[in-house]
Amino acid sequence: EERKGLFALADALCEMDVGSRLAVVVAGRTYPEVRPRLVKALARVEDESDVQVIFREGFLSESDLVNLTAAADVVLAPYLGHVGSSGVVLRSAAAGTPLIAQSTGQIGREVRQNKLGWTLDPADTSAFARTLGPAVAAPTATFAPADARRYVEGHQVDRFTSAILDRLLA
Repeated sequence: EERKGLFALADALCEMDVGSRLAVVVAGRTYPEVRPRLVKALARVEDESDVQVIFREGFLSESDLVNLTAAADVVLAPYLGHVGSSGVVLRSAAAGTPLIAQSTGQIGREVRQNKLGWTLDPADTSAFARTLGPAVAAPTATFAPADARRYVEGHQVDRFTSAILDRLLA
């Protein structure tokens, strides 16, 4: 979907000087109406930069998501205008993988408060590129493993259920 920020990411990658040390994996289902534009944007990244793009289209199982997240040096979630949270925050923290995410909304707040990685403004291509460069060069600079573990512990299903039941039964 366009709201996932992939077109903004493509623009930022074309603006950066990252050399050949960067590979980006884009994985998941693609809406048919978005697919042609996305394929074109990813091809432009490969044409205009030294970034290697791996496009793995289709449904991702939970084990696929866990494996991709654990294998990554950094996870990107440059969502546009998303105010809520996302499973990618918890999944990244659980894998011990820094997250580069939008600076706004619940996701941005969770990443900053829990030292889970970097935040940026994906709507501003130049700012996106300026932040993405240092974040890719030093993904753990703003990542605190102990804080990530605490975040994960605080977001387990049993704690979530208890919190809801405590409120309902109070």
